[in-house]
Amino acid sequence: MTDQDFHIEFLAWDSDFFKIRVGQLRLENEYNEANLNQFLCEVKTAYDLVYIILDTKSLLPAALVKYHLIQLVDEKTTFSQSKAQFHFQERDKAIKSYKASYPTDQMFSLAILAGKYSRFSQDEKIPREKFEELYRLWMINSLNKEFANDVFVFEEGDAILGFVTWKIVDDVGQIGLIAVDEDNAGRQIGQRLVNAVLIEASLKDCKDLRVVTQGTNTVARNFYLKCGFEKKHSQLVYHFWPT
Repeated sequence: MTDQDFHIEFLAWDSDFFKIRVGQLRLENEYNEANLNQFLCEVKTAYDLVYIILDTKSLLPAALVKYHLIQLVDEKTTFSQSKAQFHFQERDKAIKSYKASYPTDQMFSLAILAGKYSRFSQDEKIPREKFEELYRLWMINSLNKEFANDVFVFEEGDAILGFVTWKIVDDVGQIGLIAVDEDNAGRQIGQRLVNAVLIEASLKDCKDLRVVTQGTNTVARNFYLKCGFEKKHSQLVYHFWPT
């Protein structure tokens, strides 16, 4: 890869949300370190934040990371379950498709909990209130169908103890956010929510069901393996704040 091959994609949604210029740089496994260093120096006047994404086969060079104060914020790990592997039980009566147009306070709290290990939570340069706003907005946009096709909730009385958002893209089901009230851990609510998604994915003839989680979230990784998913691939995500 030469310096001419480096290209930063302007991210309009992220830029509008954070009120700064945000871009994304995808790196192949082989690149010239000197050229990359020069490129990063040149983009300092054009962007306030750049997401750098590369395959986990190699880390960014330590000298480059130190010089530009680049932060490793995530190991983005994708788990997948093919249609042939779908295994589900009868749908739990406590799980329903959420029909209201706006989330409850409980759902907002659960959405923030879902992002506990996200890069937007781990990056200390992103204010806590902005991270929480991001996940509240994710919840709202999931209900208005912008980010999800459906939202399943686990209800007990008037309380929502867990939820999962999911959508279908090109015949592939994708789980977005999933969270369970911490006081109700151990009741298999998460597995029951995933089971509901598997049922719908099968009914809609999805060829695959995928979910992305953070490499540092060992609980989530073990959870998806227990639910029958397999780890497919990982990517490293860095945050570069040029200014």
